Amino acid sequence: MQFFFSQKNELQNIKSEINRIKKQDDDYLNDLDSKSYVKWYLPLRKLISAVPSIAQYKTEEIPATIIAFRNIDYADPRLYKSGLLRDVIESQYWLLENRDLPLDSIFKDMNLSTDFLLNGLSKNERLYNEVTKQLFNYFEKHSLFYSSEYLAVKALSQQSCLLNNDLSKNLESYRKMKKGNIAPNIIFSGDVYQNGLAIKKPSSLSEIQSKYKVVIFGASWCPTCVEEMAQLQQLYPKWKERGIEVIFISLDTDQKAFQDFTSKLPFISSCDFKKWNTQSAKDYYVSSSPTIFLLDQNNKILLRPISMKAVDAWIDNQGIVAK
Repeated sequence: MQFFFSQKNELQNIKSEINRIKKQDDDYLNDLDSKSYVKWYLPLRKLISAVPSIAQYKTEEIPATIIAFRNIDYADPRLYKSGLLRDVIESQYWLLENRDLPLDSIFKDMNLSTDFLLNGLSKNERLYNEVTKQLFNYFEKHSLFYSSEYLAVKALSQQSCLLNNDLSKNLESYRKMKKGNIAPNIIFSGDVYQNGLAIKKPSSLSEIQSKYKVVIFGASWCPTCVEEMAQLQQLYPKWKERGIEVIFISLDTDQKAFQDFTSKLPFISSCDFKKWNTQSAKDYYVSSSPTIFLLDQNNKILLRPISMKAVDAWIDNQGIVAK
C-alpha cells in the first residue's frame, strides 16, 4: 500500500514539474516583444518539435495541432528565411499520414491542408512555386500518389500564378495520367518476349483482350523492381485466373540484362533500350521505377498502385473471382 501511495506522489510531482516548466515557457514568450523574431520563431519551432510526441503519446491533441499548422501564415517571409519551411510542411503531413484513420480520410485531410497552404499564396508566384515544389517532393518521397494527383490538378488549374517549367512538367504527369483518364496505347517495340521467347503478337496494349491490365515500367538495374517482380511471379497465376494481364515495359539499355531479367516471366515484356526516352515511358510521364498502372479493358486508369501488394489488395477488395 505504501508503494502505491509513494508512486502516486511521484506522479503528482512529475505532473506539477511539467506544468511549472510549461508555465515558465509561456511566461517567457508572453514577456517578449510582440514584434520580435524570437516571439514568432520559438512557438513555431516548439510546434514542430512536439509532433512525434503528440503522434505517439498525446493523440487527443492531433486535431488541434493540425489546425495550428493550417493557421500558419505561409506568406510570411520569415518562414522562408528561418529554414523552417520544409520542417513545417513535412511535420504536418507526417502527422496526417500516421493518424490511425482509413486511407480515404487521411487523403481527404491531406487535400484540405494542401488547400490551406496554397490558397494563402495565390498572390505570390515565387512562394506558390516553392511550396508546391516542397509538397510534391514530399508526396513523391512517401508514395502518396493520390495527394500528388490532387496537388497537380489544383496547381495546374489555378490561373493566378505561373508555374516554373520543371514543376509544371512533373505535375502534368498526374493530371494527364490521373484516375479515370484513358491511358495511351503502347506499341511494343524493340525486343518483345514472353516466357523467354520472342513474340510478334500482340503488338500493342490495345490488342490485349483482358478485363484488367497491369502496366509496369521498371528495369533490371532497379533494386525495388527486382523485389517487386519476384513478388509478381508468385501472384501472377492468381491474377491470370481472375482476368488480369500484366505488361512489363523495361527501361533497360543492355540487351542481355533485359533478356536475363525477363527470361522466366510468363507475361509480355518489351524493351527498346532507350531507357527514359522509351516512347511509352514518355507517353505515361514515367520518371521513376517501378511505376505501375492498373487499367480496365478499355485502358481507363483505375489505380496508380505503389506495389504489387497494393494491386493484389485491390483485386481482393473488388471481389474479382476466377474466370
